[in-house]
Amino acid sequence: MAFQIVDDRLDLEGDEAEVGKSLGTDLAEGKTTLAVILWRDAAADRAAALSAIEAAWDDAAAARALCRQLRDDGALRRAHQRAEQEIAAAHERLARPPAGRADRHLLETLARYTLDRSR
Repeated sequence: MAFQIVDDRLDLEGDEAEVGKSLGTDLAEGKTTLAVILWRDAAADRAAALSAIEAAWDDAAAARALCRQLRDDGALRRAHQRAEQEIAAAHERLARPPAGRADRHLLETLARYTLDRSR
């Protein structure tokens, strides 16, 4: 879950060279990501929010404007916080297997990387 949230966030505000893929494809394909859902649900004018989301599907300038709005209104930050919560829950579950198991260490490292790659 955390990986997908971070991946979606990077598609909205990442650096193409760092991420290794074209950005903005989720918006262009009309995919609903957590950041978009959080922003839409917190919008004072839901109809205007839905119009902005729809405009981003096939208008690069509208997509850039929506990305700025998601950042400025804190939706991207809130989505990242949700990813952090998912990682914390994963670490809690990983604490249950016997300490020292190689797979546990690998999973903990992978969980940390999921968030670190977005900074």
